[in-house]
Amino acid sequence: MTQAPDDSLPPEIQAIKDIGRLLVGTRYDQPLTGLRNEATGRIDGFDAEIGRIIAQRIFGTVEEGVNIEFIETLAKSRTTYLSTNQVDMVIATFTINDERKAEVDFAGPYYIAGQDILVKKDNKSIESVDDLMGKRVCAAKGSTSAKELKKQAGVEVVELKDYSSCVAALEGAQPVEAVSTDNVILQGFAQSNPDAYRVLDNPFTSERYGIGLKHGSPELRKFINDTLEESFRNGDWQKAFQMTFGHTTMKMPEYPKIENY
Repeated sequence: MTQAPDDSLPPEIQAIKDIGRLLVGTRYDQPLTGLRNEATGRIDGFDAEIGRIIAQRIFGTVEEGVNIEFIETLAKSRTTYLSTNQVDMVIATFTINDERKAEVDFAGPYYIAGQDILVKKDNKSIESVDDLMGKRVCAAKGSTSAKELKKQAGVEVVELKDYSSCVAALEGAQPVEAVSTDNVILQGFAQSNPDAYRVLDNPFTSERYGIGLKHGSPELRKFINDTLEESFRNGDWQKAFQMTFGHTTMKMPEYPKIENY
């Protein structure tokens, strides 16, 4: 027998409950935020844990691959996947800005990051953003990080499809000298190979990560914001941070203030 609709739920959440599955767009290639475990197929990382917190609120339990599915979503695909209903929401280090708010609704922020710089461990010529002048620096195509780098005088910005490609380019035939994006992303790559890379720990921006929703979803946005607020209060957000970043040099931050975008 079909369960009667719950009038207290946003229509988007009721539809997800009726289908029995939440589709979350996230990254598969970013250690600590969204990374596919090749051995198990599980998506690990802070963004994935936020998705699981939301699934728990919707269904009362989390069944990987049953009531939550993670869809690989690159930076260039995030808005399209939302507008074409390929995902219900995007949790993928998605920085909130005015340009994006014209096309996407945002819940959150659920984390405040800062753009930083990753270099080879033996590179002592770069210690701050000011040292990037005259250097080749990589960022993901279409990212806010690439746009921010283009504001810096004398920086040659190399745009590749994702940050895994950028890190590989540090060792390439025409190597870049640095990779720049949000500190949480860079920490993941540095932790994966600590003998080869280091993060400057000298951020030069403030990046509010939001949960991307299809444009025109105010009720859904409120539901997600309420879920985030609850996770701040009951400790689930803190557990997600500790689970993913606890073994790094990053300290537990204060949870962000939810804003009404």
